[in-house]
Amino acid sequence: MDMRLMAYCLRWKKRGYGRVFMREGKHSMRLALLGVAMGSAVLLSGCASSLDVVPSIPDTASFIDSSAQVLQPGNTVRVVVFGNDALSGSYALDKQGHMKLGPYGSISAAGLTSAELEQKIAEHLAARGVNNAQVSVMIN
Repeated sequence: MDMRLMAYCLRWKKRGYGRVFMREGKHSMRLALLGVAMGSAVLLSGCASSLDVVPSIPDTASFIDSSAQVLQPGNTVRVVVFGNDALSGSYALDKQGHMKLGPYGSISAAGLTSAELEQKIAEHLAARGVNNAQVSVMIN
């Protein structure tokens, strides 16, 4: 038992305050400590997080590695060109597998992976004056 707590309880008991909070007798100190412990447990239980809310882990089979997926006519891709919001957006491949990049022309994207398309778009933009374009492609 902590000596400071015991001394504190004894001072309360000598001053007469103990009669209000504790029963007289040989087990009075144990009852006081039990009351403090139970009160603390009740107060701290409000701080505990709920264990019934456990996030579910999605099935990994539902994820498709888009870097290995090959583009086909009719696919839609999300293109982000960092620092150039005018080029960023969703693009659909037409029936011939071409993707139109607005004023920068079109690119043949059918048969390419997302990594290959990123490289091809960066090269296409560099040839048209957009140097050091950082491109990210996600196949929808």
